[in-house]
Amino acid sequence: MSQLHTVFFDSYFNDVQLQKDLLKDKIYACGTTRKRRKLEPKDLKEDKVMKRGNTHWRITKEGILYLKWKDTKSVRFLSNFHNPDDVRTILRKQKDGSSVEFPCLQVVKDYNMHMNYVDKSDMHIATYRIDRKSRKWWHRLFWHFLDLTIVNTYIIFKDRAPNCKIISLKEFRLSVACGFIGADPETA
Repeated sequence: MSQLHTVFFDSYFNDVQLQKDLLKDKIYACGTTRKRRKLEPKDLKEDKVMKRGNTHWRITKEGILYLKWKDTKSVRFLSNFHNPDDVRTILRKQKDGSSVEFPCLQVVKDYNMHMNYVDKSDMHIATYRIDRKSRKWWHRLFWHFLDLTIVNTYIIFKDRAPNCKIISLKEFRLSVACGFIGADPETA
């Protein structure tokens, strides 16, 4: 199968049917999921029985992995491309400050690594948010997507233009605004 994209998302969006639909379209997907969603396996271990680092998983006939992994609390994952036999380790700090290795599956490591991008994007958006109050819901949605577009463009700009002078997000937003109105960013 030729894979086109890999998508990571949080529990708000993720469920088994979405994973099946994305796999049909050759899109790999992974994310956390919530308890008691439709099509969730009913025969998983109770949280009380599991110790830190324990996993319990099921795979559907379509190849969707449902994983329950115990960290300080249990976390549920859904993935349509991870293998449950791919066991890794992860470092966790103890109360006394020491670090201990716990077993985890590759799905946990991949999710933690890639969801960091979303957190950084949210942080950038919150820094200089265009927040216009309106009674019309679509106005708020429009301003959010405009913020998201500017932040994503800034991230791409930083990655694709390594020889250019490094500018802050604020300076980048100012230059974009000046470009729209035809002003010189140096004088603004």
